[in-house]
Amino acid sequence: MFNRKLLTLVLGGCIGASVVQAESQGYVGALVGAQTFTKGGGTGLGFGANVGMMATADLGVGAYFTYRAKEGVKSMPFGLEVNYWLKDLAPGLYVGARVGMLRSSAEGLSSNRITFGAQAGYDYALAPEFTIGAELGYNFVMSKDGVDASAIISYLASVKYWF
Repeated sequence: MFNRKLLTLVLGGCIGASVVQAESQGYVGALVGAQTFTKGGGTGLGFGANVGMMATADLGVGAYFTYRAKEGVKSMPFGLEVNYWLKDLAPGLYVGARVGMLRSSAEGLSSNRITFGAQAGYDYALAPEFTIGAELGYNFVMSKDGVDASAIISYLASVKYWF
């Protein structure tokens, strides 16, 4: 069994710090918040989910997806993430990296582009198995087939169940 302290996503709203049960090995979460797509994509409401497992006391690996539909354009970034919990600095605080794909469709056309980026978040434990938090993420989106490179900036709230 791996020992560790965990966290969820806290952009700037949660006050205080708390620690998730050391016995927790993984989580399943729901995400909701604003996503800004640069290069004319604007800001809209996004939602999604994430899952993860702790590889060590401070290092977790997982997967994520979010979905946003705005003005006829549907976008779904998804992929893998690695997070490192900064328990000595602030219990619940973490930083991480993501790599994945952005699936977009509009007017019968669709595209898949590679994304990669960074994130920071914070988890606040309401109970040993439940956390609320926030996450700030920045993903670079590669250019492809004449579509310019762009970025996705995410401001997401989260609720997680730890097991």
